[in-house]
Amino acid sequence: MYGTSTGGLIATMLGRLRMTVTECLELYRSVGDDLFGKRRSRLPLMTKYYHEPLEKAVQDIVGSRCHEHENCDGKDDLHPWGMYMDDDDDDKDDDKDSETIPFFDVDEPRVCQTCCLTATHDEQISEAYLLRSYPHYYTDDAPNWITRYNEGADALPIWKVTRATTAAPFYFEMVRADVDGVAKSFKDGGIRENNPSGAALSEFHALYEGKAPSPALLLSVGTGRPDQSQDGFAGVMGGSSTTTSTPGAILARLPFITKFMEKRAVVQNLLIKYTEGEKQHHQMREHARGEHTWYKRLNVSRGLENMPLDDWVAGPWHGKAEVPGGATLERMEEVTSAYLERGFEPAVDSYAPPGIMLGQAAEKL
Repeated sequence: MYGTSTGGLIATMLGRLRMTVTECLELYRSVGDDLFGKRRSRLPLMTKYYHEPLEKAVQDIVGSRCHEHENCDGKDDLHPWGMYMDDDDDDKDDDKDSETIPFFDVDEPRVCQTCCLTATHDEQISEAYLLRSYPHYYTDDAPNWITRYNEGADALPIWKVTRATTAAPFYFEMVRADVDGVAKSFKDGGIRENNPSGAALSEFHALYEGKAPSPALLLSVGTGRPDQSQDGFAGVMGGSSTTTSTPGAILARLPFITKFMEKRAVVQNLLIKYTEGEKQHHQMREHARGEHTWYKRLNVSRGLENMPLDDWVAGPWHGKAEVPGGATLERMEEVTSAYLERGFEPAVDSYAPPGIMLGQAAEKL
């Protein structure tokens, strides 16, 4: 299970912490107001929110689910699953050894593995840094066309991994950690790869080379299609016709106003690209030769285009008159339900309507 930013948090909760979907939703609701209800700064380019509520929430969950440490406070449990030294056929003498490269065999029975995408200062402008719960070292058999990310499984606490993948610039402070004696700073993986499906496929081919030509299912879940009007070009102020005589249209014909609006449109387009994953989706669909094969994507097609990343508006929710974040939660639930219930739309669907895609993914799982 691979995720970037909020997707990384979801992957950790579902895969690493073995939480139920209901428990994950409850965590989002309870922590949402602590995170986005209290701003740290309103100054431009300054960090907007405090990160401590998320850290505390993850630590509390880890502590409550830990079965290895008595009175666990959730601060020291590592993200990588405990791997065992396997140097012979005798399992009785196997023991955890931090100095030994862990043995990881994809053919052995195991629980779900997770991987959070983040970014660090490593002179890679397009490759994410992978924080795995499993130790992966590339072999000579790995295809030469895959992306060779960093190897191994960094021994970082679970709470620090969730902070690393969610440290969105301008929203939360980046997190610092010591990795094998080297000080590293981590930011939201979205500044490298906002859609983790490419990394997931690359890891699959590296791990299963010679065992399987493709995954049984690669399900990609988006956060909503972006505003398609933000295409890097400025619209006409005050009307759509060049002959419009409204004050806005007249101003738009002034050269310096036109240049400003065009540059502003480019900036808006760059911001859209930071949060959208449609380009990677198109590449994945081409690689899989369609969404009727092993690749599926679910992504709300309308209703979330202009919702800010930190949207958290109070309002009615599930019969309650006023709930912190209620209006935001209500809107997300409504547009998601409408998306799953709608019919086929050729403009956004390549194979089948969302409800059919969801059913087919469920059958595969």
